[in-house]
Amino acid sequence: MGTTSVVIAVAIGLLVGAASAAVVVHLRWARRSAEEGAALRERVVSAEAAVRTDDQLLEAYRSVAGSTLQQQSEQLLELAGARYQTLEATALGHWQTQGAKVVQQLEHQAAQLRELEAQRRSESAVLTNAVQELARSSDQVRAEARQLTGALRDNSVRGTWGEVQLRRVLQQAGMERHVDFLEQSEVTRGGADRAGRPDVVVHLPDGRCVVIDAKAPLDRYLDAANCDDDQAQLPLLAAHAKAVGAHAAALSKRDYDSLVPGALDLVVMFLPGDAYLAAASNTQPSLVEDAWAKGVVLASPSTLLGFLRGVALGWREQRVAEQAEEIARTGRELHERLSTFAGHLDKVGGSLSRAVDSFNGAVGSLEARVLPQARRFEDLGAGSGRDLGARSTVDAGPRRLNVVPSITGDSTADSSDDLRDSTPSTAS
Repeated sequence: MGTTSVVIAVAIGLLVGAASAAVVVHLRWARRSAEEGAALRERVVSAEAAVRTDDQLLEAYRSVAGSTLQQQSEQLLELAGARYQTLEATALGHWQTQGAKVVQQLEHQAAQLRELEAQRRSESAVLTNAVQELARSSDQVRAEARQLTGALRDNSVRGTWGEVQLRRVLQQAGMERHVDFLEQSEVTRGGADRAGRPDVVVHLPDGRCVVIDAKAPLDRYLDAANCDDDQAQLPLLAAHAKAVGAHAAALSKRDYDSLVPGALDLVVMFLPGDAYLAAASNTQPSLVEDAWAKGVVLASPSTLLGFLRGVALGWREQRVAEQAEEIARTGRELHERLSTFAGHLDKVGGSLSRAVDSFNGAVGSLEARVLPQARRFEDLGAGSGRDLGARSTVDAGPRRLNVVPSITGDSTADSSDDLRDSTPSTAS
């Protein structure tokens, strides 16, 4: 579009230039004609003066006018031809220059168009593959959804799924299997006619327990979810709420509080999805209260998770209390053993003090009574030649154990301290 406008503008410029040149040529020719007309009139006057007759004057006028007109026409044609050739050469050069630019731009645009077309084809192929992959994924999702819907309509599969969901909630709450809860534990009381098999029995920190049963009445709920008519959904949701209430009533008749030792007087009925309980309670607002009146608590994964987190916290606090009690018992035992050890250590200190006193007494007796007699042998020439020098006494006593009185409370410790504090005696 831009190239076409440039070409049209160039053509219009050429036409305007040609018209301007023609006007200039015409003006020059008119001026020259006027000058030659003046000269012609002078010639006519001269001819009239020379030729007095009308025929001669007419003939002279015709001759002068014809020659002048022919000469002016020839000059005008020559000037117009030269100007036309100049304009033709200029226009041809301009047209060639502009044509080359237009061809170059058209080639550039054609290359861009080819590149865009190749990119469009590549993206179109990618988009086509993506749409096909999306269609295959959608078909797989639909097939899996149909299989899941069919499986959820099977009572056995639905019950297993509910138990798996219940186990996941228990594990998310931080509870351990066979430690904090038991699964499928059969309980009997009063004979075979009094037997039950709750899905889960959760142990409480105070020695009690709570029974949880998973139920999944989903037939009418699935029908309502697949129904597009809002008016047709209402009776289906009402039937779903009625089915949930019927399961709660049947669960209350199992009397788990008398079958399971330590069980609370309530049973938790677990629905494996929050939407199932919400749909039933919205359709029948009194559903939760009616179940509670029968001793049944309706719970979804979110509400049951909060309850189980509280139970797990209670277990942790009980374990902390038990560990604190064990630490206190171990501390008392350690204190008692330290007291016994301190008593023995005090006795060792007393024995060491008495040994030091005995050693110092022996040294004193040796220096005062034995060595003087031995030196007399040296005076008599019967000595061995070795020096019988003085022997030093032990002045340091065992260190006092200051904690002995506070640990043992024994009166013997004071006497031992007196022995250790006394100065060692030297026998005379």
